[in-house]
Amino acid sequence: MPAIRHLLERWIPGEPARVRAALDDTWTGGAKDAFPSDHIRPWRRPAAAADASRMTPGTRFGHGPFAFVVDHADEHGLRVRITTPGYDGWHAFVLRADTRDGIAGTHISHELVANMPWAQWAAWTAVTGDLHDWAVEATLLRLEQIATTGRAEPSPTPPWQLRAFERAHRAHRALIRRQAAPSPGR
Repeated sequence: MPAIRHLLERWIPGEPARVRAALDDTWTGGAKDAFPSDHIRPWRRPAAAADASRMTPGTRFGHGPFAFVVDHADEHGLRVRITTPGYDGWHAFVLRADTRDGIAGTHISHELVANMPWAQWAAWTAVTGDLHDWAVEATLLRLEQIATTGRAEPSPTPPWQLRAFERAHRAHRALIRRQAAPSPGR
């Protein structure tokens, strides 16, 4: 099976504890969700005995067709297992203190490593990989906004693939509404 690996990084002004707290609000769909939920609907189910406001081992979450479960969570970040059928791998957010120009900050990295069948690899290479990288970059930007200002701005413009999907989805929903509406004269 072919493999993929993506590594994206960002420096965020502010202590790792603030960034980790912002990461805990991610994939909730709430006001402080750093995930670009204005374009991709996330979901999250806390572990049975866990604090629902934190990403703890056993927490399940995802977006679109992708699903994950938290294997490890501490003050240094998260490591999650991909549970989407056909994908064998993990992704992680790793936080470490990093002072730049006298400003205390956090270096955050996101790494994705996975094996998949050839058909999924081809789709990943052609479309999904770009969407993944956009979603992670948007998440990192919004984590910075939340950690420094307490709120996130709307997500940056998504790549063409997602914009095309959003248009097709809106058109499909409009067609369903038109078909469900009574015809004049009935």
